[in-house]
Amino acid sequence: MTSQNIARAVAILGLAGCLAVGFYGTHINGSQNGFYESLTKITGKSANDLYIPGGPPPYTYIYTGVGAVDRQLRILVAFFGSFIHGDSTWPLAIASRYLTLQFCAGWTLLSLEGLRNGNRGRFISW
Repeated sequence: MTSQNIARAVAILGLAGCLAVGFYGTHINGSQNGFYESLTKITGKSANDLYIPGGPPPYTYIYTGVGAVDRQLRILVAFFGSFIHGDSTWPLAIASRYLTLQFCAGWTLLSLEGLRNGNRGRFISW
């Protein structure tokens, strides 16, 4: 086996390991520790169950009147709720700002990658 094939095999095994850890951490643990149940309530199967744990009580759940759009907006509001609804607890405010900064950092990287000359003519280029 050449060194290139060994490096490729190591990379594939590393990615497969990351996939397995991510799957276990998200799907297996999420179904056992109540994470999915909490997400279901946050995104709202019924309007009476909506809440953000530790968040502000006046939780707005109708934004456009279109059910499919409102469901997607509820997911964003669950992450960015302390900006939209004002006063909240410190842990929620810190988590909200952290997630907002992560989103901004990702968007910045995506924008910079789209401006790179090597992506000219591809889907990501502007």
